[in-house]
Amino acid sequence: MRRIGLLAALAMGVPGRAEAHLVGVAFGDFYAGTLHLLSSPGDLALLAVVGLLVAAQTRVTGQAALLALPLGLTLGVLAVWAELPLPAAELWVALCLGFGGLATALALRLPGSVTTAFTGAAGALIGASNAVAALDGGVNWALYGSGVVAAGTVLGTLAIAVLATLYAWRSWVPLAQRVLASWFAAAGAMVFGLSFAGI
Repeated sequence: MRRIGLLAALAMGVPGRAEAHLVGVAFGDFYAGTLHLLSSPGDLALLAVVGLLVAAQTRVTGQAALLALPLGLTLGVLAVWAELPLPAAELWVALCLGFGGLATALALRLPGSVTTAFTGAAGALIGASNAVAALDGGVNWALYGSGVVAAGTVLGTLAIAVLATLYAWRSWVPLAQRVLASWFAAAGAMVFGLSFAGI
């Protein structure tokens, strides 16, 4: 009996075949794009880093970044739709996490152009990574891409607005923001190292 139980436990531990699929297709293509972004931890982490970095900058810089995010998301989706050659997404996501997290952890006041470019690049990465999932999904590209852009824009804007409000609200919030950002920077460094090592 013990052997059967041990064999059963081992059989459950053997990984099955993983298949990528779109989330929420039953609700429609727009919602499939929205839910795909919401179910992507890497994309949510990148949006959180954008929020942390932009919230710690000046108000004018934040306003420019709010325009750059939906533009980047749209360009990322369109790049996949146009079948443009794309760089290795994991490395760039790791670099963005590392840069944004480190800059926020060090409380750097970046030039507006750098913050805007970073926000646009992060948006493009998120848009492209979500659009790639729809290549073989048989969805309406316009609706699916609109869902990705809408979800990314709303989440990014909320993250920036909430964090900027908290940043000016309590004296301990900037310190907590910097600590959280340092964790994202460390995660980015680990992902970069693992990707670079080919693991």
